[in-house]
Amino acid sequence: MFESVMWQYIRQQQDVLLQVMKNEKIKEVAKKMKNVWDLLIVAHGSSYNAAITIAPYFEQVAGIHVQCMTPSQLAHRGVGDFNGFCIGISQTGTSQGVIDAIGNQKEKGLSTLAITNEVLSPLDQLCDDGLYLECGQEDSNAKTKGYSATCLVLMRLALEIGLINEKMTEKDYYQANETCREEISELEQVIQVATHYFQEHE
Repeated sequence: MFESVMWQYIRQQQDVLLQVMKNEKIKEVAKKMKNVWDLLIVAHGSSYNAAITIAPYFEQVAGIHVQCMTPSQLAHRGVGDFNGFCIGISQTGTSQGVIDAIGNQKEKGLSTLAITNEVLSPLDQLCDDGLYLECGQEDSNAKTKGYSATCLVLMRLALEIGLINEKMTEKDYYQANETCREEISELEQVIQVATHYFQEHE
């Protein structure tokens, strides 16, 4: 169990998340999303799980209605009379389903954003703008640092939009960001405590 490559990725999370906290481009993208009231996020797998995890927080903090769909859900159900902003999430940037779905929305004239780990990946090149996870290689189907980095990018984007749209005070904005930094600083301790527990309770 403790020899798994997953442990390498778990221990890299702290550095990855600190980089996300320093990413100033999130603020630039948030400015472009000012007064956007509908958001469509298209993803699957762990990227989809990250999206639906953060969607309620995004709605609360940014005041934006969020729909999360897999590419197949979007193809079969659609989003009705949608005139908002579209985000495609793919850690590799090569998910053909996400690429096709976002491409269809872009053809309708909607603004698109890629959240991916790969600069100049097909998804990144397709979208109007991109935010990068900068989590490095993760050769595993079960994502760790990629999942947590995606969650944090979405959280930070929500906070920036919330501040711009005056859905939250500067004090609340500052406290939320400080809480994120505190939680990140405690990751190594959490790993140690969890590891010790499982060693004691085999």
